[in-house]
Amino acid sequence: MKKHFILLLSVLYSALVFAQEKKISDAIYIVFKESINQIKEAPYLINKHLEPDAVFKMIFDKEGKSYFAFYKAKYLDFDAVESNTIADVKIVDRSFLREHKEDIITMKEFLKMGIGKSYDKVVNTKKIYLINKSEIKRGRVTMYQVGLYSTYFPEI
Repeated sequence: MKKHFILLLSVLYSALVFAQEKKISDAIYIVFKESINQIKEAPYLINKHLEPDAVFKMIFDKEGKSYFAFYKAKYLDFDAVESNTIADVKIVDRSFLREHKEDIITMKEFLKMGIGKSYDKVVNTKKIYLINKSEIKRGRVTMYQVGLYSTYFPEI
């Protein structure tokens, strides 16, 4: 009986630890600064309801085959179109960035984590915001809620 109780406790403990590892955060903030591996592209038509205003590519390899493409659009998916939920735009002070330092990711951090861990971090987030460094003016930061396209697909 005692062995069964100890086994049950260890199973519950490991389930609790695993559940905490897969915690979904509320938001992350992606910093975009145009460079060799960060490219802003002209929008391309996805379909008539999901036409992006801009596409921001963050490239993980020299060939340009592994990348995340964050797209800024009025609606981020078909559910948003049907419910008329418009993508969020926030204008905040620079102090917001200091307060949320742990939720901000740069390309350097993406490259350090690798595409697999980066993908996990991004998809396990409720909202993704993009900060285009070229749009920071007079201490005011504009952040756009964005959607994600990725050439990376984890093995199942």
